[in-house]
Amino acid sequence: MGKRPSFQFYPGDWLRDTALRVCSVGARGLWIDIICLMHEGTPYGYLKVNHKVILTPNLARMVGATLGEVEGWLNELEDAGVFSKDKEGVIYSRRMIKDEELRNKRAAGGKLGGNPILKVNHKVILRDNLKPKSKDKQKPTPSSSSSSINTKEIYKEKYFDFVYLTKDEYKKLQAEFGDDTQNKIGALNNYIGQIGEKAANKRYSSHYHTILTWDRNDKKKQFKNTPSQKKEKILDLNKYLREQDAIFGE
Repeated sequence: MGKRPSFQFYPGDWLRDTALRVCSVGARGLWIDIICLMHEGTPYGYLKVNHKVILTPNLARMVGATLGEVEGWLNELEDAGVFSKDKEGVIYSRRMIKDEELRNKRAAGGKLGGNPILKVNHKVILRDNLKPKSKDKQKPTPSSSSSSINTKEIYKEKYFDFVYLTKDEYKKLQAEFGDDTQNKIGALNNYIGQIGEKAANKRYSSHYHTILTWDRNDKKKQFKNTPSQKKEKILDLNKYLREQDAIFGE
């Protein structure tokens, strides 16, 4: 596989990552440089070039900072859990490796998007039985009876075993969650498998909106369990973003 000239970057994830927010701007700047180096490096997602480790002194020269600055920033990033290290002490990005594995699976799956479970097209017919009001009590003819039913045809695709989404809904989920989309869909699929389709149909009228609601609830729980010091920094960031929207939003 040839080297890709770019990689996916989600500004929302970057701005709302709790671990990154507690790091200094210098540490965050170093991390984005490291991400770029890991994208160019081999193996993908590791701080290596042609399987050779980029040592801290070399990294300092590459980013144009002193050795002391880089060592301090690396300590910040490691303490916050931004990156991991393998058995040899090599820095790697968990997210980049996970994304690469998913990308390879999708490439192997071809048009099915890398999902090993086939997606089956289903035509879901929604009928709004709205009959026009009639002033008289004349019995409708067969032709008028059939024409009074407003039928909408919506094509949905089946994901895994139980989740149904339109193509537009799936694209919106990809825009929102990126490579984590399959995990979001899989979580709902597993839950429906546990409670049964009949119970799920009564509880969830839209699988698309259910996935979005679950994600919002997860973020609320994550924020609730975040230490108070980190919460203050996140709240300060949200306040800053709102102020920027007020200034430049119009």
